[in-house]
Amino acid sequence: MSRSEHWKAEAQKRARLSAQADGPAQILTAAMERLGLNPPRLAREIQTMLKRRGLNKPKADRSTVYRILNGRTKRPNPAIRNALVEVLKLDVEDASTVQRGLGWNESTLNSDRSELRKD
Repeated sequence: MSRSEHWKAEAQKRARLSAQADGPAQILTAAMERLGLNPPRLAREIQTMLKRRGLNKPKADRSTVYRILNGRTKRPNPAIRNALVEVLKLDVEDASTVQRGLGWNESTLNSDRSELRKD
């Protein structure tokens, strides 16, 4: 295994291990596995979603996704958080758990729940 492949494998392994430790990351990892996405593919999907909405400034690269999964990014950009929940097709309960874990306050959480139910 080359050095770069080893780094990628180790990063994915750390992401899986940290996901087993806490709720929001575990929900995100389970949703990624359900959809057959790994962090780089998820980052591409999020970036595509942001471009469709006309938001080019927030960057969702694979390191952003790894930091969210590892718990090092406590409050990611709201556009990235919304796209993350939407791309992973989380149900209302899982979405609210992930949102609380990613630092959304209660007023934002209530308005987002109503938007999720409309779909």
